[in-house]
Amino acid sequence: MNKYLGFSSVLVLVLASLVVAHEDATADVHLEEIDFGMAPDSPWYAFDLLGENFQVAFAGSPEEQAHLEAFFTLEHYAEMQAMVEAGDYDAAQEASAAVENTLESMHDHIEEV
Repeated sequence: MNKYLGFSSVLVLVLASLVVAHEDATADVHLEEIDFGMAPDSPWYAFDLLGENFQVAFAGSPEEQAHLEAFFTLEHYAEMQAMVEAGDYDAAQEASAAVENTLESMHDHIEEV
């Protein structure tokens, strides 16, 4: 049981640090300037999306959640642009689905405000 408590504590600290890292994001950016990290053509992309969901879940207020989701939406648009430029339309479609899901969630959090 102590192992689970220790792991949970570490997980919360890591996720909290990720949330803080995105607080400095600005709205005045160009898609080609966004370093989105893992691209939709990566076999690990699902874990990237899972990490985003954890960050939003632990963000606290609906305003903070919507702020993170706005940032993630920009990342997903940048992913779409990069995948289209690379000619990988299946991966661009996956990024498009991520945009849609993130916007739906952001809409729900904005309604909570």
